[in-house]
Amino acid sequence: MRKISLFVTIIIVFNSLSICTAVENELGIASVAGYKKVVEKIFTIYKEKNQKKIVGVFGNMQQIRTQVSESGLLKIIIGDKSSLTNDKILKIASFYDLGEGKLVIAYGKKYAIKDVSDLRKSTFTKIGLPNTKNAIYGIAALEYLNSKGLYKDLENKLLQVDTVPQVTSYIVANEIDCGFINLSDAIGLKDSIGGYVIINDGYSPIIISAGVIAGYDNDKDVIDFINFLKTKEVKDILEHYGL
Repeated sequence: MRKISLFVTIIIVFNSLSICTAVENELGIASVAGYKKVVEKIFTIYKEKNQKKIVGVFGNMQQIRTQVSESGLLKIIIGDKSSLTNDKILKIASFYDLGEGKLVIAYGKKYAIKDVSDLRKSTFTKIGLPNTKNAIYGIAALEYLNSKGLYKDLENKLLQVDTVPQVTSYIVANEIDCGFINLSDAIGLKDSIGGYVIINDGYSPIIISAGVIAGYDNDKDVIDFINFLKTKEVKDILEHYGL
């Protein structure tokens, strides 16, 4: 498996992360990068309705852990509930589940995939996937490939990057043929890609949840935001994006 990085995207991610260290009077919320489109939409509506400020941080789990440790300003983390529950650095006091995440294989406009086994065909030479150690859907993709006996056949075609948005950027730019991402991000791409195939099994269930970091359980801004997540307006957004 080869590892590549999309330099511009990495800069954008780390610029978002660095903002957090400069603002102390705002609600700091981190989210795994694969849900950036969904979470930013929720942020926008929340800020318009409540006239409150949010600092959004997006990256893989390792990047988020670093910010939690270094900034001390993050109060809520949105990501895979299982990963957050078992994380030794991120001490989560409570959760609000947003929905179940789905792994998909998305492909460029020049291609068509009916089944993931199609990736064995010589037509596909570059298959992207997020970081297999720190990104939820990179971990899920690797688990899926191994469970279905596909990894050895596809190993030389796999190109590993850091986050889901980097995979999608490569697909849209036709720099790779296809890639493993999440359903929400695939839906957000609309007509920028050829399509996608939903993968329903072969990997551990992914429950996307908003976790409140220990010590902020009674924080008014945190309580207000969690209550906002429970509204029909937010639930409709989540449903639209496949959650």
